[in-house]
Amino acid sequence: MNDYLIRCLVAKSQLRFLAVDAPLTVRQAQLCHQLPAKSGADLGASLLGTLLLQQVLTKDAAPVAVNLTSSGVTIVTDAEKPGQVRGYLKSENNSKLGVTLPGVLTVSRFDDLHQPFRGQIELSSPIIAPNYTQYLQQSEQITSQMVCVLTQDEAGTIIHAKGLLLQALPQTPTKVWQAAQIKLKNLTASISELSLEECLKQLTPDQPAIATTRLPVAWQCSCSKERFEAGLATLGLSDLQDLAAQKTAVETVCPFCRAHYDFTPTEIADLIAEK
Repeated sequence: MNDYLIRCLVAKSQLRFLAVDAPLTVRQAQLCHQLPAKSGADLGASLLGTLLLQQVLTKDAAPVAVNLTSSGVTIVTDAEKPGQVRGYLKSENNSKLGVTLPGVLTVSRFDDLHQPFRGQIELSSPIIAPNYTQYLQQSEQITSQMVCVLTQDEAGTIIHAKGLLLQALPQTPTKVWQAAQIKLKNLTASISELSLEECLKQLTPDQPAIATTRLPVAWQCSCSKERFEAGLATLGLSDLQDLAAQKTAVETVCPFCRAHYDFTPTEIADLIAEK
């Protein structure tokens, strides 16, 4: 089955439910960056969280970028288009410990003019999902609960990757929200074996969902040689001249997907001529 995301309202309970099932996307990210088990799970949970954030923070699912920085580990993820996500994890000294405290989570969302609006919180947990929950509640003032469940085989390769997000609407009764949180907590152990639709039924039995949206999800990087050329063009004249003096191709690497783009001495000379 292909990766996908669903979003709906449960009218009777006055809850918003979002969920993503993306093992192929998360596994591709882990393999692309050759990450060990803990780091692969941390990046995977961040990808799931970013996909869910994009659906609730922006109009028409505009771009969202998330930067999580902790002691020795940085995770960068972004979703430029609905259902399309990319990311990377950078670890000092190839640490296998993953995210640790203290740390900071920064979320940037962009309007139609590509102007960023940023929110930031201190990390409260070495587990990824609780920090996304805290961001929604603290920075966005949205009563929320996010859970990410990833399972791995004996080699540490991710085989299941699901993220669930429950949100209370302004008129949701406190008792209804508290009961929904308990159900979500009790459901966590079996999430990996259930479809997203089955998870919804477990959380809200006998309550039909309305305004359901289903969206395909995929690992997608928007890098290109043209974008890297534009980046090189921002260098100062002396820096470009230093590159030209090497008389060898300049290699650039996309941190998100590891794609390589080479620029010949002639191409560097053309950039110098445009200065």
